[in-house]
Amino acid sequence: MTTLSPEHPETAAGLNLEAPTKVSAYDRVSGMVVALLLLIGFMVAVLFIVWLTQVWTPRQRVVPVQIIDEPMGRGEHAEGLERDLEEPGVEELADVMEPQLSDTLQAVTDVVSSQLATLEALEGNAPQMGTGAGRGDSRVAGPGGEGNADIIPRWERWEIRFTATSPQEYARQLDFFGIELAAVGGGRATRDYLSNLSRPAPQHRAVTGGEEKRLYFTFLGKNNKLIGWERQFFSRANVITTGRQLLQLYPPNAEQQLAQLELDRAGDRTIKEIRKTVFGVRQTGGGYEFTLLEQHYRTAP
Repeated sequence: MTTLSPEHPETAAGLNLEAPTKVSAYDRVSGMVVALLLLIGFMVAVLFIVWLTQVWTPRQRVVPVQIIDEPMGRGEHAEGLERDLEEPGVEELADVMEPQLSDTLQAVTDVVSSQLATLEALEGNAPQMGTGAGRGDSRVAGPGGEGNADIIPRWERWEIRFTATSPQEYARQLDFFGIELAAVGGGRATRDYLSNLSRPAPQHRAVTGGEEKRLYFTFLGKNNKLIGWERQFFSRANVITTGRQLLQLYPPNAEQQLAQLELDRAGDRTIKEIRKTVFGVRQTGGGYEFTLLEQHYRTAP
C-alpha cells in the first residue's frame, strides 16, 4: 500500500485524483470524418461489384442458325430407271412373216414375260432395255422427299419495300446489306454485276455462264423510281441496260435476317401457312435494318 508522506507536499499536489474524463470537440469531429469515410468506402465497393457483374458476366456463345424452308423434291435420287416405262426393245418386235401356231404361242408367252419384266422395272429389279422415254422420277429436284411440299417460295412470298428519298440513300442501303445489282438478258451472253454503289464509279464485273444461286428480286412496272436509280448506277459503270432485266441479289446473311423476322412474326404458324410477308428498311444509329411490315396467311382449304 502506498501512502503519501506529509513531508513531501509537492507530490500530493502533482496528483489530481479528481480530474474528470471527457471527449473533446476534436475527437468528435475526427470520429465523424472516419465514420463518413467508412460509409463512402462501403458504397464505392458495392458500386464496383455491381459494375464488375455487368462487365464480366459470362455470356453464352451464340451459334448462328440457318433457317431453311421445308425441303421438297427428290434430292439425290435417280431421275429415271425405276419409274421409267421402257419402250420395247428390238428383240420384242414382231416378225414380218406370218407366224405359225407354235410361233403365236411363243409370242403370247413373250408378251406376258415382257409385261412382267416391265412391272419388275418399276421396282428397280429388271435390267434396263432400250433407250427409254419415260418421265423418270416425277419428283422435282430438291433435298429429298416425295413431291412438292406445298410451300410458296421465298422469292414469291417476300416483298421488300425501300423508302429511300434519293439515289445516294438508296445506294447506301444496298451497300449496307451487301446487295448486288445484276443486268441480265437483252440478247447478251454475260451477266453484269454492280457492287459498292455508293462510290462515284460502282464496281463492275461481267460473268459468262455459271449458275446464280443467290436469292434475287426484281421490281414490277417500268415507272418505279428505284428502277430509274438502278439504271443510273449501271450508267455510271458504262453498262447498257436497254431491254435488260435488273435484279437485286441478296447475300445469305441478309436472307437469313429476313427469314428470322418472318419466323418470329409467324409464331406458332408454319411456313406452309404464310402467303405473303412484306419487309421494310429503316435507319438505325449504325446504319439500316430490315423490319417486318405485314404478313398474310393462306386460307384453310
